[in-house]
Amino acid sequence: MFVWLGWALFVLHWRPFTVPHLVWDSFAACPAMIFSSLAVLVFPGRLRITDLDRCSGAAAELAVAEMMRRTGWRNVQVIGGAGDGGVDILAVSPRGRRMAVQVKRTLRPVGPGVIRDLSGAMRQQRYRGRVPMLVTIARVTQAASTAAACHHIGVAGRAEVIRWLERARVRR
Repeated sequence: MFVWLGWALFVLHWRPFTVPHLVWDSFAACPAMIFSSLAVLVFPGRLRITDLDRCSGAAAELAVAEMMRRTGWRNVQVIGGAGDGGVDILAVSPRGRRMAVQVKRTLRPVGPGVIRDLSGAMRQQRYRGRVPMLVTIARVTQAASTAAACHHIGVAGRAEVIRWLERARVRR
């Protein structure tokens, strides 16, 4: 029994240098997410929307960043975590636009509050000159779509993410 307990403590506290710490920290919070989160990191070409439904928020950010890379986005940087100012990914779109992306991994419909938060984040000096975008695996409410149009924020909801996953799978 002591051997098993020692092994479990080793596994929970050991952090390989190749995987960002924010992903490993999310494993300790919810062990049920380990398999889906590892699938996102190890097999990004086989990623399905159901994997994103079950993975941690940090793993979802990494998966969206990988989808961006596979579909022609450049300079993709995951900056999510504490102190990110409401933006998870900075990137340059295939059309050359500098983007600031917020990733929401939730199963509840996304409301206008998320749009207002992202709009507020874009007022920070470090994100000036970037086009805001929300990527979520959930459905986007009509009120959120209206707010996004008013604030000039691009939104990729569940249906768009599914199509994006398919394009990312074909490209590589």
